Amino acid sequence: MVVFALLCEPGLAEAPYREIAATSGASLGSVQGAMAELERDGFVLVRGGRRRSLQRTRELVDRWVAAFTLELYPRLVLGRFDATRSDWWQSADASLDREHGLWGGETAAHRLGLDLKPSRVLVYAPELPRALILEHRLRRAADDGDIEFRRLVWAFSLPGGLVAPSPTGVRRPDRLRGPAPRRSGPRVERGR
Repeated sequence: MVVFALLCEPGLAEAPYREIAATSGASLGSVQGAMAELERDGFVLVRGGRRRSLQRTRELVDRWVAAFTLELYPRLVLGRFDATRSDWWQSADASLDREHGLWGGETAAHRLGLDLKPSRVLVYAPELPRALILEHRLRRAADDGDIEFRRLVWAFSLPGGLVAPSPTGVRRPDRLRGPAPRRSGPRVERGR
C-alpha cells in the first residue's frame, strides 16, 4: 500500500519514512523496502542526499494496477451481494459512514459529480458492514453480485468525504473487474 499512498499523495515521497508508514498503513520495514525498490527502479529520485520526489508516475500507475489486479484484489474481497432495489446506495451514505466505509469505483465517480449510473456498486470497509447490509436488505450473491465489499487497507483519507481515494489512473483497477458503467447523461471524458 506504500505505492498506492504515494500515487494518491505524491508529495508524501518527501516525508520521513515513519510518516509514510503511518499514512499508508504499512510497517516501517515495508516502507524502507518499497522506497529502496522504487529508487532502484527510477520511480523515486533522491536529490541532495535526502530530498525525494516521485517520477514516471504513469508507468508506476500501470505497474501498480497490474499488481493490484493479480495480487492484492483477490485478498480484498469481503463479500458479494445483490440488492432488491438498484438505487439503494443513493440513500446509504449515513449507514456507510457509521461503518467507516467508502464508495469506490463508478459509485465514487458518481458521488464526485460524474454523470454515471454505476452498473455495480463497490464499497471499501474495514470489515463486512453488517448493519448496512441488514438496513438495505442486501443478500449474499450466488455469483458476482451487484455489490462488492472490499477490505479498506489504507490509513489515509483525501477530500471527498465518503469517496475512496483514487488518483486519476488508480481508478482503473475498479473498472477492470465488472461491466462498464452506464452513462445517465452526456458523454464523460475519462482521464488516463
